[in-house]
Amino acid sequence: MKKLLIVALLVAIIVASCFPKGKLTKRYNTISLIENKDTINKYVKVNAYFIEEDKAETQKPKTIFDLSPQAQAAIIREISKKETATDKFISALNNTLSSKTINTDDIIDDSQIEKRIVISIRNTSHMPADRISRITITLDFDKENKTVRILSCDKLITAYQTLDLGKTNYTSAQNAEVSGNASIGAGTTGTVTNNKDTFTTTANTNAGISGKLSANNSYSEEVLLQQRIVALNTSVSENQLSFYQEGISGIDLTGNILADVKLEIKDLKTENVYSFNGLITGGKFNDPSRVKLNSRTIIYPNITKNISVKVSFEADFRKVINNDKTISESDDRVNQYYGYHCGNDTMFITKRTLVPVLYQLSLVGDKTHMPVRINFPPNGSDELHFNSYNEARDFLLWMRSKFGENKKAITVGDHIFTGIIFGKQDSSITMPSTYNPPFQDIEILPYN
Repeated sequence: MKKLLIVALLVAIIVASCFPKGKLTKRYNTISLIENKDTINKYVKVNAYFIEEDKAETQKPKTIFDLSPQAQAAIIREISKKETATDKFISALNNTLSSKTINTDDIIDDSQIEKRIVISIRNTSHMPADRISRITITLDFDKENKTVRILSCDKLITAYQTLDLGKTNYTSAQNAEVSGNASIGAGTTGTVTNNKDTFTTTANTNAGISGKLSANNSYSEEVLLQQRIVALNTSVSENQLSFYQEGISGIDLTGNILADVKLEIKDLKTENVYSFNGLITGGKFNDPSRVKLNSRTIIYPNITKNISVKVSFEADFRKVINNDKTISESDDRVNQYYGYHCGNDTMFITKRTLVPVLYQLSLVGDKTHMPVRINFPPNGSDELHFNSYNEARDFLLWMRSKFGENKKAITVGDHIFTGIIFGKQDSSITMPSTYNPPFQDIEILPYN
């Protein structure tokens, strides 16, 4: 009996071991994890650059306290140059900044900038089974000079994806049968004589075991496989902006990442710009007394060179070394390489995209480029700067028609300025000191 039980157990073990393992759910057949930055640099390429974002129309701030702290400090410095009395200075701070006669604002705040970043990820391997399985890209903004600070990024929320990996269907049927027979037989024969009677006896013992063991196992399963992955996660640490992605079977992390980032420049400066209304009516140049003048202050970054952004990344690269002919990855023999790349990949936020282009009027042939000046009561004597080329061109056409040969200055009146001084004020346009009558022609030049 014990022998039969042992045989039955062996059959059960064999049956269980014959159950096949799942195929579709395997990520690989074998894998080796190898740190090798040279392989990462060879097969993973990352490039990044800035593009100008289309700016939506936004409402300008109404008071100085709606500006950023750096912009507030810049405008306070500007007001303090014109108002020395404490009561007038405080009153100026609390006044609204918008003009009542011209639908524009007296403060142009360019202290914060918005940039759109495009990050391109490429897999340079020529083998279709190889893929980038994980990557973290880091942008380090102006690490050395620290003139810029990251305020926000629109990709700060982790984006997850749940991917359907397909169905696995598995059916198995196993049969086993064991039969056995065991017998033990024994007999004795003898003659006994008792007096006159004689008789014969025979004894026979026969023990038999016969057994049959049958195992029949049928198994069927079907499951929908899903896995959630991090499609994109963005984080900010000091002046570093990081993007993290992870892939899944059959998905190569190539393509573009777009992110809109808002930056704040720490060092700012201010500049007054001027605009003139009522220069022309009905195709005729108006008299100076009918011209209305408005002054605005631009707050913008005080930088002299481009801002550098260092690009680095850390990646995992799945290199299939055998069984790469099938689309399924379950039979792949894989070398999983990982490493860090920090080369000379640097992009720049150019000074030209941060500093607004202003325009001034200067005498033709004047190598010193001394600008035409304006005596504007709230600002005092100031260089005449324009915020756009069109505004400078329109005023130049008007000024050519109104400036006499022997005049070095011309009065412009009937303007209303709200913010520091209220009411009607007259201003004058003054030629540079190098002006030599008769009338010398004037050209439009960029100021910065």
